[in-house]
Amino acid sequence: MLFLFILMIMNVALFIGDFIANFFVLKKIGENKWLGLIPIINDFMIFRSFWGVAPFIIYLLLSLTLNIDAIYANLSNSTLLPAPISILISIVLIFMLVRLYDKISSAFGRGGLWTLGLVVCYPVFATLLAIKYEPGQDILEKIKAQKEKQNKKC
Repeated sequence: MLFLFILMIMNVALFIGDFIANFFVLKKIGENKWLGLIPIINDFMIFRSFWGVAPFIIYLLLSLTLNIDAIYANLSNSTLLPAPISILISIVLIFMLVRLYDKISSAFGRGGLWTLGLVVCYPVFATLLAIKYEPGQDILEKIKAQKEKQNKKC
């Protein structure tokens, strides 16, 4: 029972740390930093800024598929998806996160070791990245173009 309690505390700490890290990263790249504190929206902003909207939609749909399958499994003692499909979706989600983290570290001019740090402990390394380093001009120009395009629509 104590082990589960410690695991729960660590999960909550990582959840809060993720919000804080996204807050600092969004602030550093010139986006609305408070959006980093809103679930799902913060992930959308990070994906949109560093990779694009389409990968976020794919990531969201795959995540929802796994979560719905897990909820169904808890309620009915059977799953909607066969195990190989669930494993394949999990592998795709992991690949997408690693690719996103690589794009984030590259945008700040860092290499593979920073990507590995983001994979291992995103909240710590993303916060350090946002506090210690400046993003490259290419990512800032991309975000500026996105904002101008959005302002034209309004």
